[in-house]
Amino acid sequence: VEVGHGLVARGALAQADLAPAIFDLVHLSHEIELAEAAEGRGLPPGSPQATAPEVARTDGGLVVTVRSGTPTAHVVDRFFVRRSAVDGGLPVAAARPDRPDVVPTPVRALGSLTVTAPLQLEAFATVSGDANPIHRSDVLARFVGLPGRIVHGMWTSAAATRAVLETVADGDGERLREWQIDFVAPVLPGQDVTFTVTRTGMRAGAHVVAVEAATSDGVVAMGSGVVAGPRTMYVFPGQGIQSQGMGMD
Repeated sequence: VEVGHGLVARGALAQADLAPAIFDLVHLSHEIELAEAAEGRGLPPGSPQATAPEVARTDGGLVVTVRSGTPTAHVVDRFFVRRSAVDGGLPVAAARPDRPDVVPTPVRALGSLTVTAPLQLEAFATVSGDANPIHRSDVLARFVGLPGRIVHGMWTSAAATRAVLETVADGDGERLREWQIDFVAPVLPGQDVTFTVTRTGMRAGAHVVAVEAATSDGVVAMGSGVVAGPRTMYVFPGQGIQSQGMGMD
């Protein structure tokens, strides 16, 4: 799903005549909802397809939102494109709304996972369709002001979801109902990235979790997800043992 929607997002950018801006383009965020959580959005059925990109303005450039969908998932990717001048008639980019219907709970640490970023990025570039030279050439990456090649944001997203699944869902990917991540700093090839997972709330019996991704240079991404609980059967052997809130921990 991640790879298919990544290809679709990049195709939509090309159709919006933003392909020439590849050196000035930064992946801001990525989010995904399973179909039952995204009903009524008017997305095209079948293989991953994208609606027309939504373009808004902000200080220093454009924010481009690409929405894509299949019968099983709804995906939103947001990109920033640097521009010295922008059309003042464009709408101002708005902040993403908070996730609805969340009941806050005391913050509880659930675990952490440390993953080493790949040294070679060609394979991920080929599979994902993201051939941006900032992931493949140190010379070109430095030309646009980066310290060198940077790891794909979608690799960071995939590693973060792995941390969530291993710490909260016993490795069961079907329990991850929603996922969103904001990329705040680059990850360099070979860096160790530590993903720390905490529970911040509940929604309809599901855990709402936050993920912080950090390297030795500081925080590189912030994510959050909704993880459904496991299928559970409660068996009470008789009268007299029940108590208020029993089985709801």
